[in-house]
Amino acid sequence: MGPGERHLRRRLAIAALLVGLPACASFSERPDALLDAWVGRSASELREAWGLPSDSYPAPDWQFHVYRSSFPRSWGWLNAGALSCEITFGLYRGRVSLTHWSGEAWICTRMAREREAH
Repeated sequence: MGPGERHLRRRLAIAALLVGLPACASFSERPDALLDAWVGRSASELREAWGLPSDSYPAPDWQFHVYRSSFPRSWGWLNAGALSCEITFGLYRGRVSLTHWSGEAWICTRMAREREAH
């Protein structure tokens, strides 16, 4: 391998690293701030942006709306289940009062970004 080929490989490796770094950052980002922006919003605003929930649970003065999303995890012929996220909004007397998420942070962040409060 000559010096020109080594130089080209080094430049390609650096380019691949630079392209991959933002993707890594988005996988580690957490959705907390995006979800907290919904606190104080009305039930109708939530439904308008998020649509119908996957599940709803009533309680005295409270309503809990759960939204779920998942992506298959497979490599060629190997199916390894799914990556998922579950986001819950707790509404007290018709206003979002709390949020909770569980699952893959990057999926929850993606869900929240797609429905950011305006």
